[in-house]
Amino acid sequence: MKLLEWINKILEIITSLSVGVITVLVLVQVLFRYVLQTPLTSSEELTRYCLIWLVLLGFSILVRKNKNISVTYFQELFSKRIQKVFRIVVHFIVAFFCIVLIYFGFDLSMKAMIQVTPATGFRMGYVDLVIPISGAISLLFTLENIVNEIKVKPEESR
Repeated sequence: MKLLEWINKILEIITSLSVGVITVLVLVQVLFRYVLQTPLTSSEELTRYCLIWLVLLGFSILVRKNKNISVTYFQELFSKRIQKVFRIVVHFIVAFFCIVLIYFGFDLSMKAMIQVTPATGFRMGYVDLVIPISGAISLLFTLENIVNEIKVKPEESR
């Protein structure tokens, strides 16, 4: 799917930029704190928010690449057909988790819009908005994984 590939490419760009921003912010904070003896008030907070976005959007990328954490020892004891069923069940569990992220994450971000961050003055709801965004993107990727898993014959499966 071209749209999902495009979304994934944008996520990879955003997460790469986040790593760069985090690196620069930490280096600047160290420079100001230890060399110039004048700590910055907002760099630590911005770093934390970039890291939150990085982790949750990175989760979506891993869902797309089907790189979920899994214990395969017991799964490999079964036939290819049963392994395929296990993978499909796992995808449905991930989809349920994504729906929970969307529902509760949106509720959290709307409630947090009244809270303002201390150093930067951002509305905390915008920071928390990554939770339902990541959930929605991951849900799309999970549905794609389910369709792909159903299409593949058990003999061709991993």
